[in-house]
Amino acid sequence: MYLLMGSVEFILGGQTMEPDKIVNEINMLSLSQKLLLAQDIWDSIASEGGNLSMPEWQKNELDKRYRHYKEGKLTLHDWHEVHSELWESKVDPTVKTKCTRV
Repeated sequence: MYLLMGSVEFILGGQTMEPDKIVNEINMLSLSQKLLLAQDIWDSIASEGGNLSMPEWQKNELDKRYRHYKEGKLTLHDWHEVHSELWESKVDPTVKTKCTRV
């Protein structure tokens, strides 16, 4: 299975299929068949060795954040604290969080 980039068609087993037709075929599957298909897709992704490249801007951002962390310029927050504050702000929008985005 592969996608022709810039096209609206997929090549599946040598046959050209439009995405809508693929979705219709998937919708006709039973739940167990859909789960098996999803597992097959994940297995095929894993077998490719995770060769998904990261954009340069994202690498730069991660490098910057790691540098700030090493220099002590980054405030770290415990996950439980962040989760709690996010939950409280969702329940009560007037709650101001202490955790800030970098």
